[in-house]
Amino acid sequence: KTLSVVLEELPKTMKLIVTLKYYEDLNFFEISKIVNLSEGRICQLHAEAIDLLKHHLEDNKIDILAA
Repeated sequence: KTLSVVLEELPKTMKLIVTLKYYEDLNFFEISKIVNLSEGRICQLHAEAIDLLKHHLEDNKIDILAA
């Protein structure tokens, strides 16, 4: 539940990339065709999204493994 709340705070494209990657189990090439961005850009946005999620969880002292 906590992770889904944090996901909602991501920009639309980043949220879509994370959703397609982890909920739909697509690779960056497949995601690039859906989002109409290069595979390299998808990789960059994915890394930024993960970093934002990580910082948000750390800033709010949320331990998702403790839940």
